[in-house]
Amino acid sequence: MTGPKEKCVTILPQTEGDLFCARYDGVMNVQEYTEIFIKQCDAAIAKHGTIRLLVEFGPNFAGWDDEAAELNFKTVLRQCPFVRKLVYINPSKRTLAKAHMLLPAALKDNMRMFETGQIEDAVAWMNRPDRAQRQDPAA
Repeated sequence: MTGPKEKCVTILPQTEGDLFCARYDGVMNVQEYTEIFIKQCDAAIAKHGTIRLLVEFGPNFAGWDDEAAELNFKTVLRQCPFVRKLVYINPSKRTLAKAHMLLPAALKDNMRMFETGQIEDAVAWMNRPDRAQRQDPAA
């Protein structure tokens, strides 16, 4: 669990340009999810039009309180049209099942999972050209 000075959401230092990186820890609550993740992610979308999103589930992540879970569901549906690449680090089976149900096929094609400690590899993958931007070498 997070203590009084720990945050449920931390914007990671790898955030740069249209690459938006966040870590979730403890039990997610509406206030921090709204004030930290939603506001800053929405601002990145407004600035860049689309983003590449990396979410790391920290070692102490213990899920969502009921209200935050409902807000997350709505936020995913609202923001995912503006996410062109997605990385989850250390996702739970429940998170993967939710992603499978909610995300559009085009985003699932530009989505990868990484294990704890692989943030550098995840950022390197995020910095590769999108599938849609790649040119056919035979052309």
